Amino acid sequence: MVSIVDVAREAGVSQATVSRVLGGKVRVNVETRDRVLNAVASLGYRPNAIGKALRAGQSKIVALLISDIAQGWYAALAKELQLAFEA
Repeated sequence: MVSIVDVAREAGVSQATVSRVLGGKVRVNVETRDRVLNAVASLGYRPNAIGKALRAGQSKIVALLISDIAQGWYAALAKELQLAFEA
C-alpha cells in the first residue's frame, strides 16, 4: 500500500506538503502541486478510507456480535441491518 510518505519521497517534498495538496484547502505552488499529483498518479496512491473516516470522527462502522451466523434468524437480521444502513 502506497502511503503519503512514499508520495512525498517520490515528489521530493514533505509529508505536510503532500497533505496540503491532497486536502486542497491550502494554496501550494503550482509546480510543487503538479509534482505531488504526478507522484500520486505514478505510484497509484489512494487515501485510506477508514483512516480518513476515523480522523473525521465519522467511521460509519457498525459491529454486530452474534453467536452463530448459520442460524437463519441471525443471518436475516444481519442482512436487514445491512440493507438499512446502506439506504
